[in-house]
Amino acid sequence: MAFLRPHIATVPLGQAFIDAVALGLINDFADSQPEVLADVTVLLPTRRATRTLKEAFLRFSKREALLLPRICAIGDVGDAEFGFHDSDTEDYLINDIHSVPCTISPTRRKLLLAQLIQRWWHARTGDTPNAFDQALHVAGGLATFLDQFQTARLPFSSLDTLVPEDYAAHWRETVDFLRIISKQWPTLLAERDLVDQAMRRNLMIENLTRQWKDSPPKTPIVAAGSTGSLPATADLLVVVANLPLGCVLLPGLDRNLDDKSWEALEETHPQYALKRLLSQLEVERCAVANWGDAEEQPSAIKRSLLLSELMRPKATSAAWHKLDSIDPSAVQGLRTITCPDLGTESTVIAMMMREAIETAGRTAALVTGDRELARRVKVELRRWQLTVDDSAGLALADTRVGVFLRLIASMASTQAAPIPLLAMLKHPLCNGGMAHEIFRDYVGKFERSSLRGPRPPPGFRGLLETLSLTSESEKLGPWLQSIASASEHLLALTSSSSAPLADILKSHILFAEWLATDTNCSGAVRLWAEEDGETTNAFLRELIVAAREAAPVRGREYEVIFGELLADAVVRSTCTRQSRLHIWGPLESRLQQAELIIVGGLNEGIWPRHADADAWLSRPMRQSLGVPATEQTVGLSAHDFSQLFCAPNVVLIRSAKNAGTETVPSRWLVRLEAVLHRVGLAQRIDCSTHWIALSALLDKNCSPQKQIKPPSPRPPLAARPRRMSVSRIEQWIQNPYDIFARDILHLRPLDPIDAAPDAIDYGNAIHAALDRFVRKYPSKLPRQALDDLLTIGKDCFGAAIANPNVRTFWWPRFERIADWFITLERNRRFDLIESFTERTGQLEINAPGGTFTLTAKADRIDRHVNGGLYIIDYKTGVLPSKTKILSGEAPQLPLEAAIANSGGFEDLNSGLSRALVYVRLDGGDPAGEWRVIEKNVPALAEQALSGVAALVGAFDNESTPYHAVPAPDRGLQYGNYQHLARVLEWSSGGEDK
Repeated sequence: MAFLRPHIATVPLGQAFIDAVALGLINDFADSQPEVLADVTVLLPTRRATRTLKEAFLRFSKREALLLPRICAIGDVGDAEFGFHDSDTEDYLINDIHSVPCTISPTRRKLLLAQLIQRWWHARTGDTPNAFDQALHVAGGLATFLDQFQTARLPFSSLDTLVPEDYAAHWRETVDFLRIISKQWPTLLAERDLVDQAMRRNLMIENLTRQWKDSPPKTPIVAAGSTGSLPATADLLVVVANLPLGCVLLPGLDRNLDDKSWEALEETHPQYALKRLLSQLEVERCAVANWGDAEEQPSAIKRSLLLSELMRPKATSAAWHKLDSIDPSAVQGLRTITCPDLGTESTVIAMMMREAIETAGRTAALVTGDRELARRVKVELRRWQLTVDDSAGLALADTRVGVFLRLIASMASTQAAPIPLLAMLKHPLCNGGMAHEIFRDYVGKFERSSLRGPRPPPGFRGLLETLSLTSESEKLGPWLQSIASASEHLLALTSSSSAPLADILKSHILFAEWLATDTNCSGAVRLWAEEDGETTNAFLRELIVAAREAAPVRGREYEVIFGELLADAVVRSTCTRQSRLHIWGPLESRLQQAELIIVGGLNEGIWPRHADADAWLSRPMRQSLGVPATEQTVGLSAHDFSQLFCAPNVVLIRSAKNAGTETVPSRWLVRLEAVLHRVGLAQRIDCSTHWIALSALLDKNCSPQKQIKPPSPRPPLAARPRRMSVSRIEQWIQNPYDIFARDILHLRPLDPIDAAPDAIDYGNAIHAALDRFVRKYPSKLPRQALDDLLTIGKDCFGAAIANPNVRTFWWPRFERIADWFITLERNRRFDLIESFTERTGQLEINAPGGTFTLTAKADRIDRHVNGGLYIIDYKTGVLPSKTKILSGEAPQLPLEAAIANSGGFEDLNSGLSRALVYVRLDGGDPAGEWRVIEKNVPALAEQALSGVAALVGAFDNESTPYHAVPAPDRGLQYGNYQHLARVLEWSSGGEDK
């Protein structure tokens, strides 16, 4: 069979690699020998590239019948479904597939490594093995290191060559830890007749390499697009290049770079991997021919010359000073955009992709390693109902089914704590055998009746007890009991200190299926029928099998364990593959092509990724073992950038800030700007600033904006309150709208879900303790008064004292308050006749709209030996200033004095108020403060009462509105209704957020 191709060739930079491969083979065989084309084998680096090549053949054949060559990813040469047209090779591989052990699944490997880590910890310390969830996390990193080690074809025994004494103590511990993979891991795999995926790939490629070397195939073999960065692949390429009908096709070999620079290439250079491969092939760069008959476009040649300059190695960068000119056509079709922030960048990219597909058949691709940017662009494209083919897929944990399962795991691990339980119940898949609308109605009623406020007792038993005390018990009780019964087995396992992981998983799935059932469809169908469900179901089946080998786990760790196991699973949609819009990572973009290429997120840390320090080995240790340096990944990233940079129509885009932090432009973008400035082309490059301006207009409302005014409701007199507590008069003065919302609309803020004890609870507990103490000892104090007050305090704090914040922060403060209070009381009791606490009182005011009742509940009133009354108020917060008290802005105690003067307090004979006492109780240093106002108290009380009468009179006029914050300079003391009043939209310093 004639195959008139050079054994080593390249597709020049700027040419569509896959199209060149397809056209070259069609020109060779399809016209003259179409049946021979089917005998050709094409090896490509990735599966995505194989799909693209098949599409290219279909496109260039004009959809006529065509026998395709065998197209395969290099890593798949050992798959059972893969066959060669050469019978000797195929027979050899069939035998080889059975001789090489099967691959261990990633999930099973992670679980087994986690167990080895636990055993290592126990053997090293003698302690109980550390938490399995932590071991799983470490196992993920160890598995990555294992892959690197095996990909580099390094023997595990090489770890033993590291001499511990040569390194610091922590490195010696690391070397000891790594014996898990050098000693125990190979034994564990051998016992199960398994190998790691990287090892199996190496074995299959090595076996194929050996077979082809010993018995060259009689059909053409084309290995295209690989740089030989993996040792096993490089060996295969060497053999292919020496086959009689073999050809190695290199991607974008730079033949413009001068020899001095070529010899000086470092690992971070885009051509370094190709240089190393050519060395292994024993071929000079100048001997590499072009693939195909198509001539290079002049603009592509000029662009590749520009690329050679900007990628020039450091050793010869001085040549820039001698650089006089670059043809302006080098920057035709090249655009650079710097956006102010990531949001603008994502909008601009989406708009450019939207514009690209206006032309029928045109394609566009965003290439970025920044997943946040990719997600933002996908969201932006939804405004035009556009779908995009995202090569990264969607994390299984973030899918509809994945989120539902994680919420169930969280609920089970926390024994039905309110927030995880409610999150689970509100998921769209949660129906519990009922119609969705009815189920959601039950959930809403259950939330309001039982889950808001302090946490109920633990588990469903505690929830049922709490529900039984509400008016919704009869209706919701059976519903909640059904959920409790269905989840009983799962919660029993997750409450155990040692439970089989496989059993928890099975119970988890059964409960999920029960919970997803509705009136029309079983839970199994609703969960597993769609694309994400199918992937999840397959993953869980594999996980259950793998979990049978796992050691028992602590049930409370299940949520984290399940999340850790789910983290690496991905759902890849087949529905979006026909989309003309793509998002590729740098790896997935290799050999891909689109009419518009957008290289996004061109900042350091993304292009290229930071060469992070190895968690397992130091740089000298890596060098001594022969592990590839982390800089090698920078070189591969540079090669990816080079291929994209030479596309005919390419946009280089970045954001100047990310989350408010200044970013650093990619080193390659900085080099490009430097070269262009040197040759005077900086002004010739298209910066496309109009896209940024357009993005700002995209969401701008062009209709006239009406300035919103503060609300000023004027309800009828009959709806206005005729009764008010003295403690709320200050709020009425400061912000009448709050009175309107609370007392006229009867709106109340909901308590937080699973509310932790807060400052209000703290204040209430202190008030209750002092009230009970003073009631118990209204006159003289006993010797053990402090002990009695502390005992009463513990009772008033109740179950809250078990809360760590209360126990460590609030209770010590109360102890200091109690000591201060008892000392104060012992000194004061000599001048008191009696003390009264929590007394209610009222005073009627004649107003234009009828009688208005002023109510009060005094913290404490003391009758002094001089016959006067001391009106006392306890505050755990800030005391009002004397200025505010005298001006009437803080009228609570003066109004209580007015009620006392009129004999309005129950069981308290009338008397003249002689002092207003403000007691601050914060438990600091000092623990309290006693602030007394004794001057003109009766007059102050009358002044406050007159002020309230005037206030009531004003609001009895129906034309008086309930303004929101009539004096904004004073600020808002209470903020429960700010959002209803839309304060941020109209206030002078506000901003619509």
